[in-house]
Amino acid sequence: MKAISKISRIPLSVSVRALANRRTFAVKAATTENVTFSVFDGGHINIVKSILANDFTARDEPICYHLSRRHFEFWLEPYLRRAIEEKTSILTQVDDIVAGIALNNDFTFKDTEGFLEELKKRDFYGFDLVYEIERDLNRDFRHEMHDKGEFKKGNILRIQLLGVDPHFVHQGLATHLIQHSAARAKELGFKYVTAACSSDHAKHAAMKTGFECLSTMEYDKWEYPKGSGLYPKQGVKELTGFNELSFMVKKL
Repeated sequence: MKAISKISRIPLSVSVRALANRRTFAVKAATTENVTFSVFDGGHINIVKSILANDFTARDEPICYHLSRRHFEFWLEPYLRRAIEEKTSILTQVDDIVAGIALNNDFTFKDTEGFLEELKKRDFYGFDLVYEIERDLNRDFRHEMHDKGEFKKGNILRIQLLGVDPHFVHQGLATHLIQHSAARAKELGFKYVTAACSSDHAKHAAMKTGFECLSTMEYDKWEYPKGSGLYPKQGVKELTGFNELSFMVKKL
């Protein structure tokens, strides 16, 4: 599960998240005066985890909806720790309320064999499916970067997960998180930023900040395993309203 970027929708557990974030339902709209963006340093980590887990295990998320919240949170833990160490991720707050996160990492990063084995114990097919669809999507880009000698650490930043609290959707925060992620990447010396957009909304947000679409994949036509005649994402459009996964790249 690598570069998956989307704009959140309201999950069933909105009230739980609201309490965890110390918020009433009368939330002030985000404006340029009360919105801040900062490098994620581990502060508010439980709220960040809640936003991402609610977002990516929701029924209308095309890539990860089949994963249980418990398994997703297990997968998320080392990425959050890495984000704190690398200081590449961006947190946004409206007043003092955590409103969203862009969890970013180096595109060349590989999970350890030990961690992958632990994932297999929990949900072998579920995690393998997520990893494979992402690899199929960005295969041409990876080959191109290898051929150019640019597939190396510190050269390509990946916007891996992007989540916005449901109280703050449709206010432009996702677009700004992508924009600030690209600015942070440039500051750190990266030459490219990538994002795998699992919905039309996420793709539109990325394009507004200068990303180009390098490849797309229709969920209902993705065969897995190859040659099996099986299409595990065939019903995604009916479940989520989305049928296209897009690989987006911005050259800095």
